[in-house]
Parts: sequence; structure tokens; C-alpha cells
Amino acid sequence: MNRLFRLSKNLHNFTNVSRLYSKEVAKIGCASGFWGDTNVSIPQLVHMGNIDYLICDYLSEITMSLLVKAQTKDPSKGYIPDFLNIARFGKAIEEKGIRVVVNAGGMNPLGCAKELQALFDKQEINLNIAVVTGDNMLPSVQEASAHSEFVDMDS
Repeated sequence: MNRLFRLSKNLHNFTNVSRLYSKEVAKIGCASGFWGDTNVSIPQLVHMGNIDYLICDYLSEITMSLLVKAQTKDPSKGYIPDFLNIARFGKAIEEKGIRVVVNAGGMNPLGCAKELQALFDKQEINLNIAVVTGDNMLPSVQEASAHSEFVDMDS
């Protein structure tokens, strides 16, 4: 099921509701709501969705715990490997000027970006990849527990 939403580009001015109904819109397609969601939405939205933005949401608490475990076994992992399949549609994304916003990096957003960039390079796809870091709290938890008894809310 494709989830396609129309959203005003003028969201910074939420006090003027009439601006939300202007002709200037950004068309947003959501291809996933969790890791394991259908993989048919990306090609449907890219090829037939007439969208400006493609959104993929993969993370939940359970998913993050699985990604921590994967990264523990292999430090180069810790991201959603399924997301890398988007490279198959990279040319179409590039040609249509679609912007992709995802949280597939999980515990290793730089590793995910590096793998995706390598796939794009092989296909001569020229897309910018931006990475947001700073969500990994494990080093802070480990440091805090080393200096004192660490108690979480469930202890």
C-alpha cells in the first residue's frame, strides 16, 4: 500500500493555515514503517508516485536492539542492510530529483552511507548522502557504569 501525503513547503508559518493549501506543495511518499515492511513500495513510489520526497522509517526499540547485536558481531554492521536495495532505483531517483530521507543507519549511520555510496559509485549515480550522528548512547552508558553503579529504570 502506498502512503502518499501532500504537505506544504511553508510549514515554518503554521499560524497561517491558508498557506497549507497553497499550490506550492511537496509530495511525500512513505515506503516503509518498520524493518520488514513490504519492499514493493519503493519502486512503486519512485516510478509511479510522482513524489518529491521518499521516506523510509525502519527503527523501533526492538530493531535497535537487533542492530546493536549485529554490530557487536561485526563492527562494520549495525544498520538496516535491506535499505541498500534502494541502490537498484538510484538512477530513477537521481533522474527524477527525488530526495530520500531514512533512518536506516541505526547504530552505524556512517557505515550505511559508505556502503550505499559504494553501490552508487559502481552505477555512476551522483547523489549526495547526508548522515546524522549522535544517537548512539552506548559509549555514554558504558562510561557512566564504569564510574558508578549504573541503574536503569527497570532495575
